[in-house]
Amino acid sequence: MKIVFCLRNFLPQNVAGTEVYVAALCESLQKAGSETIIIKPGFGKTATSEYMYKNIRVIEYPESPIADKAVIKGEKKPEGINFFET
Repeated sequence: MKIVFCLRNFLPQNVAGTEVYVAALCESLQKAGSETIIIKPGFGKTATSEYMYKNIRVIEYPESPIADKAVIKGEKKPEGINFFET
C-alpha cells in the first residue's frame, strides 16, 4: 500500500510536532510494509525536487513563497496545484 502525506513543512528544515509525528508514523507504516511519501511545497523553487529523510521520500513542488490571503481562504488555487492534477 502507498500512503501519501501532504504537509506544508517537513524535517529536517522544520522541526515541530506535526513533522515529528508524521515521521514516526511513516516509520511505523514502513515497518508494516507500506510505502510512504511526503509531498510538500518547495517555496520559491522553480522545479520539482526530491530528498530522502531517514528512509522517507519527500517530494517538493514549486510554490510561491508569498502568502496570498485568497489562497489561504480557498478563494484562489495555489500556483503548485497543477502538480497534483493529471
